[in-house]
Amino acid sequence: MSKHKKKRRRKARLSPQERRARRANRRFISDIRTTFMNCGFVHVPTRDVAFTVAGRVGEFDALFVHENVLIILEDTTATSQQSIADHLRKKVDFFSHLQQHSEALIQTLTACFPPARPLLGRQSGFSWNEFEIRYVYCSRHTVDKTYRSRYARKCLFLEYPYLKYFLTLCKTIHLSARFELMKFLQLELVDVGSSTSRMEFLEYKGLLLPETPSGFPTGHKLVSFLVDPNMLLEQAYVLRAQSWRDDECLYQRLLIRNKIVSMRKFLVTEKRVFINNIIVTLPSQSVVQDEHGRVITDSPEKQIRPVTIQIPKKFNTIGIIDGQHRVYSYHEGHDDFDKVIAKLREKQHLLLTGIIYPDGIAESRRQRFEANLFLEINDKQKRVKSDLKQAIERLVTPYTAVAISKSVITELAASGPLTGLLEVHFFDVGKIKTASIVTYGMCHIVGLEAEHSLYRVWRGEGKSRIRRQKDVLDRYVAFCCSQLNELISAFQASLPRGMWTSDKKVSRVLTTTTINGLIFCMRKLIENGKLAAFPSYERSFRKLSIDFEPGKFAYKSSHWKDLGEEMYKQCF
Repeated sequence: MSKHKKKRRRKARLSPQERRARRANRRFISDIRTTFMNCGFVHVPTRDVAFTVAGRVGEFDALFVHENVLIILEDTTATSQQSIADHLRKKVDFFSHLQQHSEALIQTLTACFPPARPLLGRQSGFSWNEFEIRYVYCSRHTVDKTYRSRYARKCLFLEYPYLKYFLTLCKTIHLSARFELMKFLQLELVDVGSSTSRMEFLEYKGLLLPETPSGFPTGHKLVSFLVDPNMLLEQAYVLRAQSWRDDECLYQRLLIRNKIVSMRKFLVTEKRVFINNIIVTLPSQSVVQDEHGRVITDSPEKQIRPVTIQIPKKFNTIGIIDGQHRVYSYHEGHDDFDKVIAKLREKQHLLLTGIIYPDGIAESRRQRFEANLFLEINDKQKRVKSDLKQAIERLVTPYTAVAISKSVITELAASGPLTGLLEVHFFDVGKIKTASIVTYGMCHIVGLEAEHSLYRVWRGEGKSRIRRQKDVLDRYVAFCCSQLNELISAFQASLPRGMWTSDKKVSRVLTTTTINGLIFCMRKLIENGKLAAFPSYERSFRKLSIDFEPGKFAYKSSHWKDLGEEMYKQCF
């Protein structure tokens, strides 16, 4: 009887695009691990290992532990919003079950994953109810804002831009990045470790500069005092552009790695502190007392006076306006400098000038004040880059056409057909560039003074107060976004299969030229009173005969106006 050799099935050869996607997905998972480990967390692999907690079987992708902080993390590389939504719904349901059985969860993890035993068991020094558990969902591709809002109370979304921000930060300041990461995880300083104090104040001796000579608005206190770098690293924050915070109040640049390295070298070789002062804002709970222990509520005197400043000990409460590189040059690092700098972090003292706001001042006024102060200080020393100035314009004068356009672009990138396709972060590569969309397209249909603007057809509540009330402006931005999403979604639905792709070898649909063309088409719709909704737009776009295939697409980058005119002519 003859023996037949089994033929080995050949593996399907991946296309270059598929190979790139696979590499990107592997890098994504590696970036998650690197970020948490550089911040001092221990990684316990759990991927594809099913376990049972209180009768429910499930799994998640990674476990990270730092002291009593336990991170349960699920990641996904799904590309379509429907796939992400289905995956997210199932994981959130499992997270909800685990939240109700925390003791059983920790017992199961120590039983199923041996590396977790010294971290979560008796050797850790913490009982099960002392662990701060955070459930984190991290997607390689943007999760639509609708889903993030729906599940915001069930888990934290470590969005891809946030991951890249923390990865960049922890590669620059290493372990000291953990303090900002803890704040993102919605933890307070007293939650981490074995601290038992619910509200602890740090006390410093300093000087109070009276209001009149300082030149600051009435009610703003100005104090100067010395602090050790350890304290600032633990409690300071910086409103850096493109970080995880509310992007409407971000304007400072990311830390420059080479600058940090050179400053650490200076600290080690010179062994002396930086002599110029650091400008900060202090938390509103800060207390200023005179030499007799009386609380100072105002300072009508014209002389500098000695005072005691009490500052609450909490993560991310001291805002650095000027001097972030000087502060973070003392970070806890893995380099050869750290043996010396570790001692300097405790022994040396930095001179701070701190601003304490009067009670009741609105957050928006604080942000505008700080942004203007940052610009005053830095623009005189080194010209602030244009992108930072634009970010400051969005904060200080949010009603300009550019500021509103940038807000609308941010919303379009977070929800709707362009989710995750627009370039809005420093690391975005291969996405649709937005600078010319803002300047040449969007400004003309969203600006409050534009001739053919959506503002002229908007009938939102409180429209007359739009320059005075942020909530009214937010509603207008949402209106603009919804109108554009209706048009762009209809355009997407009318395209041949496979054309809605960023692969330039396949399609020219997802380009700056096409998006600007659609915006100009909407401008014509506004001008001629033909704004409608998705069903009407979809019927109209079925008439479109423009070919978006490479080699057949006739419109160059500067021809977006001609493209918009032709879209309007053919379809509307």
